[in-house]
Amino acid sequence: MVIDFNRLSTIGTSPSTNARSGTTAPPGERNPTSSTQNTLSPGPETQENVQLSPEAQQIQQIAEKLQESPEINEDKVAQLKAAIASGSYKVDAQKLADKLISATQDW
Repeated sequence: MVIDFNRLSTIGTSPSTNARSGTTAPPGERNPTSSTQNTLSPGPETQENVQLSPEAQQIQQIAEKLQESPEINEDKVAQLKAAIASGSYKVDAQKLADKLISATQDW
């Protein structure tokens, strides 16, 4: 037997449908050709508790912080644009090379 949990909340609120003919009975009237009727009633309310692992809690905290912070640091971008435009922005070739090497070693 397959139970469609998505439709449980709609049982008893929509008209019955004859599965063979596709006809719909008026609300409150049982479809005479239907051999079974769903008589599910809501059970007692239960509370479910979920406990996240410390790792999952940390990931959740990081995700919240990321949503709070802007994606682009507008001030930093403006400073870099001004430095490049004025010619005062200098690239340290040794520092750049070291970072490239360390980045490829992580792969």
